[in-house]
Amino acid sequence: MPTWSNSQNQALIDPTFSGGPELAPERKIVAQTSFTLELKTTKLPAFRGEQGYWAQYEALEADGVTDMVLTPHLDVRKINTGPWIVDLQMHFDPEEFPREKYGLPYTDGQLEAEVAKHMDRVFPSSQFGSPRYTEQGMQADGLISMEYGKPFLNGLSNSSAHFKISLLTHPLVENLFYPPDFPFSSLA
Repeated sequence: MPTWSNSQNQALIDPTFSGGPELAPERKIVAQTSFTLELKTTKLPAFRGEQGYWAQYEALEADGVTDMVLTPHLDVRKINTGPWIVDLQMHFDPEEFPREKYGLPYTDGQLEAEVAKHMDRVFPSSQFGSPRYTEQGMQADGLISMEYGKPFLNGLSNSSAHFKISLLTHPLVENLFYPPDFPFSSLA
């Protein structure tokens, strides 16, 4: 897949993009359509409220860890004839938050709520819903896996051209990419 970067917050369009890596040797991707958004890195409070199952709260408390520095990446995509999916990957430095010492931030209630509040500043929950953690097997070193549901697809499908253009200059948006033929109206 091509790599996109843009510090001027302009839409990046690659008309030659028509696929991606193979999922498995016997199953090649026929088509991948993607709307990709990277938000600026942010520091969010965590580990102070509802405790999750996987984090090591005693170690976090002993080291005074009460927040995480995260870079959100949102991807709306459809592979082959599968359903539209909305992935939200919250990237962090695994050296600042080593899994061996602190466990996984996955299922921490406060962190999930803070991510939802942060994303609400770009995609209002009243129109797009709120992100939730994905299953435990999707979590990784340096990555918190989350997803949006059908309300996000409905919200993006029904959003105005003005909203889509406003993403280009939104102060939290770092990069935005979608092909010129991205089928906004057929997401819902």
